[in-house]
Amino acid sequence: MTASPDVDRAEVALRRWLDTHGVASWDPYDGLNAAPPWAWLRRNRFAARALMQAVKHSPVNLRPVLGVPKRIMAKSLADLASAAWLRYRLGDDPAARVTARHWLDALLEDRCAGHSGAAWGMPAPYVSRFIDAASGEPNLFWTINAANAFLEAYELEGRAADLEVARSAIDFIRQDLGFVDAGEAGVWLRYFADHDAVIYNVTALGGALLQRVAHHTGEAELAALGERALHFVIRNQNPDGPHAWAPATGPLDDSA
Repeated sequence: MTASPDVDRAEVALRRWLDTHGVASWDPYDGLNAAPPWAWLRRNRFAARALMQAVKHSPVNLRPVLGVPKRIMAKSLADLASAAWLRYRLGDDPAARVTARHWLDALLEDRCAGHSGAAWGMPAPYVSRFIDAASGEPNLFWTINAANAFLEAYELEGRAADLEVARSAIDFIRQDLGFVDAGEAGVWLRYFADHDAVIYNVTALGGALLQRVAHHTGEAELAALGERALHFVIRNQNPDGPHAWAPATGPLDDSA
């Protein structure tokens, strides 16, 4: 399958940018990586939130002034691996398989240590009204993206080691992050450990990952859990289509 000229031009421009700048980059939420004297704002939660949002929303890039360094992001590595697997699947790039393997190797090296399974996080603190997460603390969204890159590898090449990584990420999600049982409404997945706000889009991604892994491992329990997560997202959709963003949850039931 041949890509459209617009897609080809976009890819060439992106490859040129990556060659020029490398994989290291800034993240919209990396403002709390600011160097001294700005780093002291991290000590106060309100000040930390204000700094992070100011950096994110400023029409001018404040990061060079604040001393925020570029970092290699696990999310970038996962996206690059997935893009290479897509090129490999389409047959448009003879080197795509080698490229994908390169990014997967880097992604494995970037795992967060000390958890029940494979996990990934952003190399910057993150503070909101719901959570105060340290730099490198793994989260649901980044872990799902990494796990999907390994699943894509498994589905194309059939290497058991790739499926093992993706399945290991499920252990981290279930045991370290946890999920909340909402009864007949289904379940929702925590974005961070002890995170008490529903993030519907990431719960949907988690439900899809659970079912996708279960398809290959034959684990009915995982498939059922994924179905309940997707049911929760569907059940909480507003009549006009959208979902609320991080609503207050009220009392939580952690019996799941």
